[in-house]
This record gives sequence, C-alpha cells and structure tokens, in this order.
Amino acid sequence: MEHLSRDNDPLLDSDPGRELIEEFFDALQIELLPGQFASQPIGMVVEDQPSPTENPRARGYPTARIYRIFEARITDPALAQALIDDSEGVSDQALRDWAMMDVQSSGRGRANAVLALPLRAITAFYGDLLPHERNHPVIFESHQLDETVAAVLEGIWVPKYQRL
Repeated sequence: MEHLSRDNDPLLDSDPGRELIEEFFDALQIELLPGQFASQPIGMVVEDQPSPTENPRARGYPTARIYRIFEARITDPALAQALIDDSEGVSDQALRDWAMMDVQSSGRGRANAVLALPLRAITAFYGDLLPHERNHPVIFESHQLDETVAAVLEGIWVPKYQRL
C-alpha cells in the first residue's frame, strides 16, 4: 500500500502514463504524448476476498487485487474526438472477430478499441443494481462490463471491494 500511494516510487510503477501510452497505441495506433493528457490519483480499491486468477501464468491461484484509481483527462481536443470516433465506429462483434483472427494467426486472442460511455448514465445504471449484482460482469447497452467498472465509480458500493 505504501508503494502504491507514492508518486514515482522506485519499486512499483503505479503512474498511469505508461499504461495509457500503450493502450492508446494498441487501440488507436496513436502515440500519446504527455502534453495530451493529465492525470491525478483519486483513491485505491482493494478486493476484500481473494479469488482465483485467470492469468495464464498463475491460473487458479487465489489473488487479492489492489487498484490505484486515477482520473485522467484528455487535454487534446483532436485526441478526444479520435476516442469518440473509435468508440462509435467499432462494434463489439468486430472486436470479437479481430480477437478470433488474432488467435488463428497464433496470437493471444486480443483486440483493442475504445468504449466511451456517459458517466452519469453508467453511474445511474450501477446505482439501480443490487449490491451483490455489482460483484459480477454486467451488460450495459449491449456491452459486457467487468465488475471493476463499478468499483471505480464514485458513490457506488461493490461488496467485494473496499475503497481506501
């Protein structure tokens, strides 16, 4: 916890910049530059009960997950538009097809795109669910969302996670 809460910790990289740069390139083939976004830490979430991981390197081992939450703001209007365009232009089925093609060409079965959802709508949706329903993936507007989505929303309690 101590290492996660430090900025620029020498032992544990918890700054979202590197991850954002990788994800933007994977999804949009855009090289994200530091001046195009700003981020600040807003909290941490800990999984209360360890659950088996699906990570292929440790499949089945009980794992307690700790998430450091950042608010990231895209400061470049053209980049913000590229995010929206990708979100509106790539269907869930297209992603499934791309992932299948990746597997068939000896890949890991991955495909990347952007999913941009209105914060108020997604927060209201999770607020209408029973707390135990937030512990599992859900379908919102035909998109399957992982339970970690609810865990990072302000004002939404997820029983299997504890906010710090």
